[in-house]
Amino acid sequence: MNHSLAAVASRIQERNNALRSELAALELLQIQHAQAKQLLKADERASAEARKEFLAAVRSRHGLELECIQIANDSRRVDESTSELKTNAAAIRSRTEDLERRFDEEHAPVYAKHDLSTKLHSM
Repeated sequence: MNHSLAAVASRIQERNNALRSELAALELLQIQHAQAKQLLKADERASAEARKEFLAAVRSRHGLELECIQIANDSRRVDESTSELKTNAAAIRSRTEDLERRFDEEHAPVYAKHDLSTKLHSM
């Protein structure tokens, strides 16, 4: 019986050693898990900050794109206005030339005759 008690005690001791070993392994895994969680949290914070910077850059780029589109639209409107002004200026020039020609044809001879008769009369 002594032998069986010693065998039982030996098995209990072996089981105790195995459990202590597993407990130590579990503690090591828990430490590694805690470290991994800390790394994960640090990575999540860094990722969130990088995402924030990325979104700010995208928003800035979109703002610049909108500004470029607005400038292009304004430029097109200015070009259209300039073209319209040039057309209007050409029409005014043409009308002015037409009026000058008509004046020369219709009124200049009258004034020239009057001026000539005035000069002849004053002599």
